[in-house]
Amino acid sequence: MPNPLTLGFSPLSGKIYAGRSKPVKGAAPGVRQFTGDKVDVTDDALGCVADKLLKEGKPVRWDLGDGKILTLSAAISEPEQAE
Repeated sequence: MPNPLTLGFSPLSGKIYAGRSKPVKGAAPGVRQFTGDKVDVTDDALGCVADKLLKEGKPVRWDLGDGKILTLSAAISEPEQAE
């Protein structure tokens, strides 16, 4: 598919976007650019990650490629009581 649906994070806005994308000419492999409209899916994306972490009950780990590992986990807590 030449313009697949892609998710991307914007460090400027702090949001996760979904939209169609194309490869960026002359850039590293895998670098893509949104074409046309993109939609803010931040809350939905984070909700899906939370659901996955809770369902699987174990941390998710990513190799960052520099010898470091990123680990995500979820914890459930009681709401704080107002005094």
